[in-house]
Amino acid sequence: MRLSGRQCTGCGRSIRGLRCSVLYYGIPRWRGDNRLHTGRLSDTCPASIHGGNLSRYACCAAQSRLARPRFRGIGKPDGFNARHFKRIKSLIPDDVNLSPAFAELSQWLATNIPIESDACIVHNDFRIGNVMWKATGPTQLLTVLDWELATLGDPLFDLAYFINCYPGHGIPRTPTQDLAAAVLEDGYLEPADLIARYVVGRGRDVSNVKWNQVFVDWKLAILYEYSRLRGGDDYYQQGGLVERFLHAALRHIAS
Repeated sequence: MRLSGRQCTGCGRSIRGLRCSVLYYGIPRWRGDNRLHTGRLSDTCPASIHGGNLSRYACCAAQSRLARPRFRGIGKPDGFNARHFKRIKSLIPDDVNLSPAFAELSQWLATNIPIESDACIVHNDFRIGNVMWKATGPTQLLTVLDWELATLGDPLFDLAYFINCYPGHGIPRTPTQDLAAAVLEDGYLEPADLIARYVVGRGRDVSNVKWNQVFVDWKLAILYEYSRLRGGDDYYQQGGLVERFLHAALRHIAS
């Protein structure tokens, strides 16, 4: 793939004419805000950011309508769910003493792996903290950040990831939902409402979103446990982080 001709925002070197074997996203320097990540919004963001605009942001998840024939020879979108599950499960050695919930969830996920609902570019970390908004009104979504994990796969993964990182009222929060607590202010849609608007906006069958939601919280639990075992970051040594993801995954199964 020939790169876009922009300069690298990290080192400033020109990338014109270079070739690579992975997807590359040349993103210009945006001047905007990431206000949904932390803090109160009511005093800083126009009212139009509530409800309608946020639902349109949710509908950006898994939005690609690229036809499957265009993917031939560019990755392997078929079998994405099974491979993704196998890859994440392999991060923790079998001899590590884990919570019994890991085994219970792993068994449920392995037994219920669905066929992909479609094939598209998957962001893999699609959440409110990875967007930039226009700094001044009217409210406008400028860009989605952090595409380094992007791949080809099931669009329902991005939808589930976004919803699982979006807190709802009266529901115990996971660590990633703590980062988006600002949406608990008045005027924001509940997670179920966002899924409903996604269905209307994309016209896609979301009957397997439950498996993806269980998978997302199980995956985040494994990534947090992996980071805790590896050491080097005191954040992951805090008690209860992994357990909160596991409890959320079990709630999805029970729902």
